[in-house]
Amino acid sequence: AAPLLDRAPAPPADGSAGPATTLDAGTWRAVTVRAGGAVVLIALPLAPVRETVRRLVLVELAGGLTVLLLLAGFARVLLVRGLRPLDRITGTATAIAGGDLDRRVPVEGSERTEVGRLTRAVDGMLARLQSAIAARARSEERLRTFVADASHELRTPLTSIRGYLHLLRHDMVEPARRPEVLRRGDEEATRMSRILDDLLYLARLDAEPRLGRETVDLAEVARESVADALAVQPGRPLRFTAPPVATVRGDADALRQVLANLLANVRAHTPAGTPAVVDVRRSGDRVEVAVRDEGPGMPPELAARAFDRFSHGGAGGSGLGLAIVAEIVAAHDGELGLETAEGAGTTVRIRLPGADS
Repeated sequence: AAPLLDRAPAPPADGSAGPATTLDAGTWRAVTVRAGGAVVLIALPLAPVRETVRRLVLVELAGGLTVLLLLAGFARVLLVRGLRPLDRITGTATAIAGGDLDRRVPVEGSERTEVGRLTRAVDGMLARLQSAIAARARSEERLRTFVADASHELRTPLTSIRGYLHLLRHDMVEPARRPEVLRRGDEEATRMSRILDDLLYLARLDAEPRLGRETVDLAEVARESVADALAVQPGRPLRFTAPPVATVRGDADALRQVLANLLANVRAHTPAGTPAVVDVRRSGDRVEVAVRDEGPGMPPELAARAFDRFSHGGAGGSGLGLAIVAEIVAAHDGELGLETAEGAGTTVRIRLPGADS
């Protein structure tokens, strides 16, 4: 091979040549300098530099791969940990689909995280769904009971009417007793008509639970209802107390129905001479009406279901009067209470929001 000086760039006459790379068996970086009549060559081998660069590249590749592997492992750990609540949600949903309606997702994490908010939202949704299913089951059970009770209550007057008509058709009644038989048949027909009217009224309340909202003087409504009750049964010792005005927000006709039903209940279930009181008063931001009698009262088992539909009939009643009262009071956002004991009379207490509340 030619000498390295021969392969180096020739220096200019007044200085040195720029660095140049020369190649033979190895790689060199060379600079030539003219000093007087001589040419000076300065050269460094590039092999160590290239080896260092190669090692640096290998180190960087190894370090980069190691960091990528560590990041991938760390990301996997975070991902698995983050998705663990979703796995619990999936398991809970599967258990609920299998019939375990009481199952809930364990609440973990902060509400500021998406998974935490999702967990709480799913728990709230499950609670509402369970409440809706339970309410639907109660409604269906109540409907079945109501239909059975209604069929039973209607079957009794229908059977009586058919029996009386059968006696009359086959001339099995003495002429002197025919007016009595016709009267009894008419009473049973009237009773059946009253039951149907009450059923239709309850159906309307179920379909439209929110009644009208107008200013009603409950004291005046109660005063008129007492007057009507005395017209039906003049001998009843019925006392009435009320302030000059006691206004509420509600449906006047429905509130009259409440008072009429309560007073009809007093007539139906107490002797004619039993004293009764209708008391209207203000209690804070509410108006309270109490209908109190000194009759025989109710046994505990009957008092516990007094406001249920068809809870008690007899004495010409349909067993729906207090149920209608309960529905109307609930539609007015009111409160209803019963105080009774055997031999101690009965008090039905109603509390409705005042017109200014």
